[in-house]
Amino acid sequence: MSKFTTDQAITNEAEALADALCSNCLELNDEFLNRHFSTEAADILKKLPCEKERAFVLDSHLKDDNWRTLSGYDEGADINIPIGEIEIQFDSSPEEFFADPSDWTINGNLAYTTLDGICWTLDLKELQADVSDLLESE
Repeated sequence: MSKFTTDQAITNEAEALADALCSNCLELNDEFLNRHFSTEAADILKKLPCEKERAFVLDSHLKDDNWRTLSGYDEGADINIPIGEIEIQFDSSPEEFFADPSDWTINGNLAYTTLDGICWTLDLKELQADVSDLLESE
């Protein structure tokens, strides 16, 4: 069995965030869009009055390959979600579970690693087209 790495933890976090954004677990209200989305992406999504529709449209845009880790002030990303740290619970010894235990701050069966955040770059023309298509079908 392979040991758990910080890269795996970051990938898991990005996938969980994408799921939360697209499954209406996070409220995609105007305030959230203004805080975490670029002005261009927020303006496109605000054309949809319903948060569920916003999540539905985002679903096809948050792919496995269009996210990256956020570092400090990240210029140019369309979605920027700050994280701070990732917490992992594990059941064995740190040496058995982690590829490199020194990458983690370990407290009992919990381990922590820092992560400024996750960001996504969107194809804004495609996003606009999807929003327009949804608005026309209503």
